[in-house]
Amino acid sequence: MRFHRFVLISVSFLVLFAAAIENLSAAPRVFRNRTASYNSSGNYAKQVAAQAAVKDAKINAFVSVSERFLTVPFMTERTEDVDISEMINGVRTIGSGVMVAKSTGDVVSGFNRAVISVNLDGVLNSNTVGKKSVVTAHSETTTHLHGVKNIYITSEGITTSRAAATASQNSNLTGMSIQGGKIVRHIAKQAAAEQRPVTEAIGRQRTRVRFENRLDVQIGERIAEVNANYQKKFREPLMMQNQYPQVFNLSSTEDRLNAFFTFGNEQQPVADSDIPLNVPQNDVLFQIHQSAVNNFTATAFAGKIFDEEKIAEYAKDPGSPFYFFAGLLSRNAEEKPLIVKFAEENPIDVSFSGNTIKAVIRADAFAQDGKQHPGLEVTLSYSVKKEGTKIILEQTAAPVVGSREGKRVGASQTVIQTIVKRRLAKLETRRVLQELEPKGEWEGKGKLVPAFADSQNGWFALSYNWVEK
Repeated sequence: MRFHRFVLISVSFLVLFAAAIENLSAAPRVFRNRTASYNSSGNYAKQVAAQAAVKDAKINAFVSVSERFLTVPFMTERTEDVDISEMINGVRTIGSGVMVAKSTGDVVSGFNRAVISVNLDGVLNSNTVGKKSVVTAHSETTTHLHGVKNIYITSEGITTSRAAATASQNSNLTGMSIQGGKIVRHIAKQAAAEQRPVTEAIGRQRTRVRFENRLDVQIGERIAEVNANYQKKFREPLMMQNQYPQVFNLSSTEDRLNAFFTFGNEQQPVADSDIPLNVPQNDVLFQIHQSAVNNFTATAFAGKIFDEEKIAEYAKDPGSPFYFFAGLLSRNAEEKPLIVKFAEENPIDVSFSGNTIKAVIRADAFAQDGKQHPGLEVTLSYSVKKEGTKIILEQTAAPVVGSREGKRVGASQTVIQTIVKRRLAKLETRRVLQELEPKGEWEGKGKLVPAFADSQNGWFALSYNWVEK
């Protein structure tokens, strides 16, 4: 079981979606310039309030991603050669052209679903030769194409609309030859002139339909793949293990995609305060209430047995709540790994307050090298602060290793207490949040720089800004 699903379920879903976007359309994409502010706005506050009211539940986790970051995978261009071969009203037209295509991805307002609009614009410059009976016509044509296809994202998966496109043409006759005498040439020329607008209209219509089909097929195939990954890797496993959030709702404003969660069942506590609205709306924002962490971990870990090596592997992930305490799992090569049986109740108790993150980890029992040891309780505490442009997590007090009952450690617990303390001695006392370089379609295009962190009133907020290279 991945420790960090309660944080990454939404972001990983968005990454899975966006990372597959680059080849969604046959045409390249270019990001349109924006001057809009990404700071907090009335729209954001209204959406948070509305989402909480809709589900009649206290939201205890929130993820928000800006259009500026989400649409990075759309920023490509493509030029391609096009072969032309048409039969329209008896006119055989052949030729070639060059298509220059650009596309953008826009986040569109949506309630109870997030909406992304894929906009594809293409310009086709072509030279053709049309033949019918005794007439041969040479033309230069510029065709402007615009296509739109919406992508809808909900907690249940991803769907799309049918593509819609428009086409306009500007065609110039560069030459015409007619075989036959004067009368034949006169009649043929007049017939060609009358037929030309109809032929161009039919050709324009066919080009538009092909453009729509191209969008539907290529985007549809990729979205089907992304949706299958989402179902297989996230939704289905969480539902099978009874860890799917009670509330999972996506929506979008004109410049942000938002995901709202309630982790916990009817018997578990949820957030006792609303999502704080006084946080900067950076490009990627996480807001998590301590109840989301505690409810999720209660389901994921209560009474379960984990091997230390597996836990250590998960703790390497920056999305894991154990990432900051990875040193707890450090051991020398000669030391045997621990096996931990988490407590049946409140195996992990995290609290966020006063710019401090506090974690209490409870184990009912340990085992090492075939020997069993009684359980212990480990308490870790870190402050959250900003120094210049850096966000720092700093140990506020020495880790505490004690008995589960709060009593003095008994003789039977001293061995395991010594082992755990030895691990804790390697724990970093100060950690600087690192810049993130996303993989997939963001790779090499920029980085996410920590911008804000706060721990107050049960809520932890962490945000990043996207800095393009």
